[in-house]
Amino acid sequence: MLVSAFLVTIAPLALVTRNLWMAAGLLAVMLAGHQGFSVSIFSTIGDIIPKARVGKVTSFGALCGNLAGMAIVFVAGEILTAGLGYGPLLAVAAVSYLLGLLWLHLFVPNLVAAPEDQAAL
Repeated sequence: MLVSAFLVTIAPLALVTRNLWMAAGLLAVMLAGHQGFSVSIFSTIGDIIPKARVGKVTSFGALCGNLAGMAIVFVAGEILTAGLGYGPLLAVAAVSYLLGLLWLHLFVPNLVAAPEDQAAL
């Protein structure tokens, strides 16, 4: 997940390159980092949550992600309307995965498999 998070940090570089193919390549690497991070988050849920609760936890995470996606669309509109460009948006994207990984390690410091003998909620 750390490697994926670091791949996303290159996003703002797409704004400073003058070569369109280089910008597209940088964004492609960033999107690969996003996808790697996303897959790792979903597999982490399956690793540390009892089987009976994986669906509930994954659904709640997807809900939160979709609500955040709606919020960022609004914020992006406001930032672009204000004439600030894509820099602030890509800067947030560049650090958000590292912050998410930090949050994961702070709140789940020891990633151990949950016992399967717990009753489902």
